[in-house]
Amino acid sequence: ALTCRDQVMALARAAGDAVHEAHAHAVGALALGYMGRIDAAADELEAAVSLLTASNNPTVRALCDYVAGENRLEIAPGDAIPFLHRSRGTARRVGNRFIASVAGLSAVSCAARLGDPTTMIGEYAELIEYFHRAGAWTQLWTTIRTLIETLTRLGQNEAATILYGALRTTGTGAPITGADAARLSEAATSLRS
Repeated sequence: ALTCRDQVMALARAAGDAVHEAHAHAVGALALGYMGRIDAAADELEAAVSLLTASNNPTVRALCDYVAGENRLEIAPGDAIPFLHRSRGTARRVGNRFIASVAGLSAVSCAARLGDPTTMIGEYAELIEYFHRAGAWTQLWTTIRTLIETLTRLGQNEAATILYGALRTTGTGAPITGADAARLSEAATSLRS
């Protein structure tokens, strides 16, 4: 991802395209955040936001807010939610359903972990429908994974177990790593007991 980011950034700079350069910085910040390089991710995101002062492209603004929230999910989940909500709202206003949905997924799963999961359960239907219709299998299975965790916390074990079985047998899901893997393992242990 970082190699592709560098190529896009070089092309954007050569063309004098601040919007695509900001987009490349934001994508780089997301990759660095997933790698656990939070300080480097913050620098990339700052570079992206500074480029937006000239263009203020709403799609890239929504992406930057999504990345800011996503990079805070594990270290400061309460701080992540406002960024994710702002991202989702901006993306919805400009018709970018993908960014609205990924930001929505992160916001819903984070809010369900922090508060009463009952209030979040209804949010999953729209996300599952969108990712399924879009053929976004990685995001769909990530949504299912977080739904399993939420259902387990709610004691809806039969539904969670059925979804867990589907998740374990799919060939279209991405590998589950890090804190996500730990949370899913806890849910599976709870379901087994």
